[in-house]
Amino acid sequence: MIIIISSAYLSFKTVLQYIQCVQESLSNLLVFKAVTSAQRALLKMPVLER
Repeated sequence: MIIIISSAYLSFKTVLQYIQCVQESLSNLLVFKAVTSAQRALLKMPVLER
């Protein structure tokens, strides 16, 4: 009985970690897209001073 509960708890923990990793990668991807679009906008702007 205890073994079943502990294995279920472990699988639950791994699922939670997986969800957290997915959320982190999604937020990183959004940040990366925002940064790249900002860089493109800056590159398209006429260079005033460097």
